[in-house]
Amino acid sequence: MTETQWTQFNMLKESYKRYVDALSRALPQLPRLLTDLIGGRAGPSYPLETPVVYNSALDDVQKESTIKLILVADNPGRREQSAAERRYLVGPSGKLADNFFKQHPELNIDFRQHVLILNKTPIHTPRTIDLRDLARLGGDNLAEAIRNSQIYMARLIYRCHQIFAREAELWIIGYSEMGRGKLFEAFTEEIRALYTGQTPADLSAGADLTPTPLSAGAGLAVSVASTGAASAALSDVAAGAALSAPPALAAPANIASPTALATPANVAAPPALAENSISSQKVYLYRHFSMNQFSVDFSKQKKPEDSTQETLHRIGSQYRKCILGW
Repeated sequence: MTETQWTQFNMLKESYKRYVDALSRALPQLPRLLTDLIGGRAGPSYPLETPVVYNSALDDVQKESTIKLILVADNPGRREQSAAERRYLVGPSGKLADNFFKQHPELNIDFRQHVLILNKTPIHTPRTIDLRDLARLGGDNLAEAIRNSQIYMARLIYRCHQIFAREAELWIIGYSEMGRGKLFEAFTEEIRALYTGQTPADLSAGADLTPTPLSAGAGLAVSVASTGAASAALSDVAAGAALSAPPALAAPANIASPTALATPANVAAPPALAENSISSQKVYLYRHFSMNQFSVDFSKQKKPEDSTQETLHRIGSQYRKCILGW
C-alpha cells in the first residue's frame, strides 16, 4: 500500500481500538447480561472473555500487505470473543469463507492475507439473533448503544473503503437481517446514506466517526479522541445509568458530538487522500457463509458462460439492489 494508505489505515485502526475500549467501559452491565444470556440458552455454555471485540487481525496488516477485499460479517461469536482469538470470522463461518477462496484460486485472494474483516457491530452475542434479546435485557440505554455501534461501524467501513478504493471491493455478508425492522437496520440506513451522499458526516481523514445520539439522555458518550480523560470519565458510568455526556467532558471530546476528533492530539493529521474511486457499484451483498449458504447460492446462480467474478458481481448486485436500492 502507499504511504498515505498506510498512515490513514493505522490512524483508523487506532481510533477503532479506542472506540472498542471506551464502549466496553461505558457498558459495565454488559458482562453480566451476556453471562445470563449465555447461561439461559439451550446451546452449550462457555466462558465470556471479551464482551466487545476488536479484530486483532488488523494488527497483522503490514505496509507491504495488499488489501483486495473488505468483508463485513455480523458480530463476534463464541470463538471470536475468546481470549485465544479476538479475531473476526475464525469459527465455522470463517473456515467456510476460507475454503471458498481456496476453491476459487482464479480470484487470486488469500482469505487470511488479502481480506480486511470487519463487523456490523463489535458487541458479542452467542448467536447474532441474540442481539435482540440482549437489547431487551439491557433496556433503552443498551439498545441505543447497540444501534449507535452499528452506525459507527458503517462509518468505519466506509472510511476503510475510501482508503483502499482503488484495490478493494466491499462485500457485506448476511443481507437477510439488513431490511427495515431487522437487527441491522441502523447499519443499513447509514451505509445507504454514506454511499448515496445523503449523510452530513464529514468522513475525511481525522473526522469523527461516532454518531449523534438519537434521543436525549440515550446517547453513548465515548471519546475516540484520547485515552485519558475520556476513559476515566467512562469508567464512572454506573450500570443502568443514562449514557449521556459526562460533565467532565467538553462537547468536542465525546461521541455525541459530530465534531469530535478521531486522531490523538500528538499525531499529526495524515495527508489527504488522492482522488479515490470509491463507488456504490463496488459494494456487494451476499448470503452468510454459515451452513454453506454463500457457496450453495453461488453454485445455484452460476451460469456456464460466466466467470467466477461475473457470477459474484451479478449475485452481489441483485441483493444490493433489493436491500440498498441501487
